[in-house]
Amino acid sequence: MTTQRTWRWLALFVLVDLVLVAVMFRHVSGDSEDASSTSVATAPGESAEVVDPAPAAEAVAGLVEATEDLTVWGARGSCGSGSPVVLTRDDAGVREELDPGITELLRLDVNDAGDVYVIGADADCQPLELLLTEGATAWIDPPGPIRRWHLTPGDPTTLTTPVGVVDPGCAPVSFVSDDAEGLVGCADGRIRTSDDDGATWEGDVALESLRSVVRAGDDAVALAPAEDCAVGSYRVAAGSAAFSGCVQPEESEGLTLLAASGGGYVAVVGEELIRSTDGSTWEPVGS
Repeated sequence: MTTQRTWRWLALFVLVDLVLVAVMFRHVSGDSEDASSTSVATAPGESAEVVDPAPAAEAVAGLVEATEDLTVWGARGSCGSGSPVVLTRDDAGVREELDPGITELLRLDVNDAGDVYVIGADADCQPLELLLTEGATAWIDPPGPIRRWHLTPGDPTTLTTPVGVVDPGCAPVSFVSDDAEGLVGCADGRIRTSDDDGATWEGDVALESLRSVVRAGDDAVALAPAEDCAVGSYRVAAGSAAFSGCVQPEESEGLTLLAASGGGYVAVVGEELIRSTDGSTWEPVGS
């Protein structure tokens, strides 16, 4: 009797072990097949949904600012990488490299006097202001807190304004600001505006593969690929975007950036500077 009961218990243990092994195998197999999916928690009584995570947002490629003769530009970089960001200054065709000692470029300004102003981030992703005055060789730290609009260090999806960190509803590929007003070009192609320091945003005009955008009075000028050229310019107004001219017919390696310059515009395409007085007709600088 005892022997028969023992065999029954052994058979039960073996059956339980087989069930557990099957469950573990199914779990491991499911993990390998759906490694790219994320389970979304739901309220009791609702069925759980499995979705693919959104792709990582693209960071701003770089920034450029220009006056009539002076153009300064650079890649954004990343404070997490620790690699230095080096700027290029083109002053009436004479180029030199500027090293402000930052690892991420968050804002860039130049003025008619030749001064270069930078908001950047150090290797610890802490923001700092730097100013290089015309003719100087050393950067200085302007006194007072940082109050101008700038990209948020280490975060490709937000901006920092006088009211704090704001979400424009997209990952910025370019931005310009003037007092409380801001204009953002998005990684998904949308162009959005704010008139209250980024507290609220509006605008959903979109250009596929948008590269850069600047304000042009009440409207905007944007760079994006066009049917007959690698980089075209578009006039954005009244909720629509209209092609206005070819900036660069062929693709070139490097940054594609746009800045307003007095009454016109300057584009950086690869290593070439291209200017326009009306946003429609473009010519390489020096041609």
